[in-house]
Amino acid sequence: MSATSSMIAHQVGLSRVFWARAALLGLLIATPYALAQPVTSGAPASAQEALHQELRDLKTRMQSALNKMDIDTVLANVTDDVVFTTMTGDRVRGRDGVRKYFEKMMKGPSPIVATVKTEFEADDLSRLHANDSVAVAFGSSKDSYRLASGETFEVTPQWSSTMVRRDDKWLIANFHYSTNMF
Repeated sequence: MSATSSMIAHQVGLSRVFWARAALLGLLIATPYALAQPVTSGAPASAQEALHQELRDLKTRMQSALNKMDIDTVLANVTDDVVFTTMTGDRVRGRDGVRKYFEKMMKGPSPIVATVKTEFEADDLSRLHANDSVAVAFGSSKDSYRLASGETFEVTPQWSSTMVRRDDKWLIANFHYSTNMF
């Protein structure tokens, strides 16, 4: 093989590697967009809109209950076995665990938080799964805290939540709440 033939073969080989890498890169770039498309269910659009409105109503109820420190309304809108990961890094389970955490933080003999005002905002429509009986949502909130010590501060935490539909009612099964402390 001549030097010219060898150089052409080398360039063809590099060209194949280039196009293979370009195709792989294109696939890697396109995959997240494909996966990010909304999950659709078999339900008609009007039925899905009704489900999303019920989920918005749940968000509004929970936001109001938290701002009023109304633990009974909070507990009425979670599953018996709810898992709540708090902004303090605690993980509480079940309605009794949520009640104890609420008492420790806001109502007990030595509360840490005097008041909280929050405004939840979902980043997108909830993703519906399992024949529209499970919904996953995520977003952020604008929170203002006044501690029992008198100190005040504001944070913008991120949250994610899984809701389940039982007896024609959405309940929160999992809620994770965290903020960047750095």
